[in-house]
Amino acid sequence: MALIGKIRKNSWILVVLIGLGLGGFVVMDMVNSANGPSGTNSQRYLGEIDGEKVDAREFERVYNLLYSNSTTTAMANRAQLWNWYVENSIVQEEAAAIGLGVGKAEISELEFSPARRSGIVTTRFMDPTTRQVNEQQLTLIKQAIENGNIKQAIESGQLTEGLVNYWRHQRKEVVKERLQTKLNNLVAKAMYAPTWMAEMGYAEANQPINIAYVKVPFDEIDNTDVTLSDADYESYLKAHRAMYEQDEETRQLKLAIFDVEPTAEDSTSLRDALAAKVGPFRTAENDSTFVLRERGNLIDAYYKYDEPALASIADTLRGMQVGEVFGPYVDANAYRIVKLLERHMIADSADTRHILLSATTPAQFIQVESRIDSIKNAIESGSDTFEALATRLSQDPGSSSNGGKYENITPNQFVPQFNKVLFVTGQPGKLYKVRTLYGWHLVEVLKRSASQSERVKVAFLSSEIVPSKKT
Repeated sequence: MALIGKIRKNSWILVVLIGLGLGGFVVMDMVNSANGPSGTNSQRYLGEIDGEKVDAREFERVYNLLYSNSTTTAMANRAQLWNWYVENSIVQEEAAAIGLGVGKAEISELEFSPARRSGIVTTRFMDPTTRQVNEQQLTLIKQAIENGNIKQAIESGQLTEGLVNYWRHQRKEVVKERLQTKLNNLVAKAMYAPTWMAEMGYAEANQPINIAYVKVPFDEIDNTDVTLSDADYESYLKAHRAMYEQDEETRQLKLAIFDVEPTAEDSTSLRDALAAKVGPFRTAENDSTFVLRERGNLIDAYYKYDEPALASIADTLRGMQVGEVFGPYVDANAYRIVKLLERHMIADSADTRHILLSATTPAQFIQVESRIDSIKNAIESGSDTFEALATRLSQDPGSSSNGGKYENITPNQFVPQFNKVLFVTGQPGKLYKVRTLYGWHLVEVLKRSASQSERVKVAFLSSEIVPSKKT
């Protein structure tokens, strides 16, 4: 009772102690939140390469930029990206140690110059149908970078929304590739065999030597004929100690590998997200812009139903109307939706002739177009012939010597714009101006084969079935 009375008289001390205790809990919780398992610091870094920490959020951002539409497994893609980080760290360190670098002008050439373009840029901006680099898109990107109007180009739909981050990482890849090439060239040029060494090696390799030896195979000696004791083993180890010395201690490791597979919830979520795009895809006014924005694949060619690109949905496409969208459906470990853009009866082959005036920059395209107009007028007025002008003016080395003529051309053999005029929209005997990534063409359809096949043009949106971040 006396103790309780003292506590009542000094209750303010109790209040202070309780307050200090609560304050301590709050401070401890704040510290744990910043550094503990649930805090950001413990999960901010994915790993460490030569003392440099790899930011997990940056790694995820780059992964989503490069592999959002990949058909390979997520685990393989992540391993490939991690290996790139490791290689880049090594290359940058070695290059910096000897003063190697890649200047701005050199980077620009590696990104945009057809003569020196990096294989990375060539691969990523290659049309899957024509196997030609999309020079038009690269020119648009170059102009946006040089003029500082990338934001306006993205807002107008000319460039994709994620281009800035995509191009920034791609530039790192290009620089790393170029530095690695320079390092390899330095090593290759520094390693050579002098004349005296080559002569000595040749002489040694061709000098005859006579030897005699006796071979006693161990498998023919009975184990009972030889007995080894512990002393024999100890004596051998002492005599050959250097063979068994190790600079680092060895460890035995046991590990378990768990394959991370997408759950039913992951699959359903991916399917629902793709299904939500069916409506907008069906009503899109500009299919190519929509597909580009959604990182899909527009096959700018006309295929038969039984060709590999369409074989899995051939029966479905036969029953679809132009403009109709089908899906989502599963194909090659991915959900896909497909839109039927065009359907035509197309000749199996055709003969054509053309005059090409090359152009690469916007100014050149404007200048060349006026020349094509003049050539067209000259032919239509009868003041000159197509064959003579093609031989004299065409910049296509494959046909200029033959009056610009190509024979027995099959569908999709030429670039898409030329292909469409030759097999779909053009009429034999008429002249057509056609702009492609090579420049301006003046095209005439000479004839088409009597045999025809039904062909279609389609566009796809895809989503790889992979585990979610939660999984």
